[in-house]
Amino acid sequence: MIQGLRLLPFYQEALDRHEIQLDCGTCMNALPATTRQHLGCGHLRPIAGARPWTPPHLAAKGVTATVCAGYACTLPEVREVVGCLPQWDQGTLTEYLDGEPPSRQLLDGLALLKGAVRELEAARIEASKRGGGR
Repeated sequence: MIQGLRLLPFYQEALDRHEIQLDCGTCMNALPATTRQHLGCGHLRPIAGARPWTPPHLAAKGVTATVCAGYACTLPEVREVVGCLPQWDQGTLTEYLDGEPPSRQLLDGLALLKGAVRELEAARIEASKRGGGR
């Protein structure tokens, strides 16, 4: 889940820019299992030497994904945190949770996701300074 929250903003941007050609569902239907294993598919048994997609900005910092971003970013727990983010930003999270206070895990996930969004924004600024436009 942690990896999914950290990769999500980068993964979504890569999908939007068509830098990643397949989302998780399409990949599962289009590629053979051995290829998906080499891409770090979380639906299959892990293999040594798998090379999951890692955003270039994070790879430059020595961060390496251990599972495919398409899998990690679509975990139900990740989607739950994403759904709570607008409420957290607006200060209405407790109301959204039917009056229940958010759990420590949810707050940690929201902080991690918000940090990843800021990290993507910083990567865009760095790239624009280098003339990369993103």
